[in-house]
Amino acid sequence: MRGLKGKNALITGTSSGIGQAIAIRLAQEGCNIAINYRKSPEGAEDTEEKRSM
Repeated sequence: MRGLKGKNALITGTSSGIGQAIAIRLAQEGCNIAINYRKSPEGAEDTEEKRSM
């Protein structure tokens, strides 16, 4: 994924599943991400921790 460094993305449903996977991958590629969740603050925290791996 070229050209994502410095880009911004808002990803919904990031506490699990495909939303979490997308958020992590975009962050690893240098994209600034804003995460959103509805039910699981713990899952959102997990996503935040995994994004920098």
